Amino acid sequence: MPPRLSRHYYDLWCLAQSAVAPEALGDVALFDRVAHHRELFWAQSWVDYATLRRGRMRLGPDESRLPVWRSDYAAMREMIVGEVPAFDEILAEVARFEAALNASPDPEPRR
Repeated sequence: MPPRLSRHYYDLWCLAQSAVAPEALGDVALFDRVAHHRELFWAQSWVDYATLRRGRMRLGPDESRLPVWRSDYAAMREMIVGEVPAFDEILAEVARFEAALNASPDPEPRR
């Protein structure tokens, strides 16, 4: 895993707590645009972008990789200005956001 990748979980923690989160969760078109943009500009060979669907998203890290994620977060905590949440707090917020995202499945398949 590249260093400082856990910052993305911190970013999601910040966004999930913001006033824009409920609006973003309700915007199915936004979700589709973000997934499509990622596929076009930052595609990863291990991701099947056709399967990125509301209703079955998994945002949290794989349980077996948690020690690596925790270590990465501990190493980058000093980069955070202001409140520095515990990694478990971040993962709990990510899980809540994931549940909210998956509570409203896509109305139709993409592509």
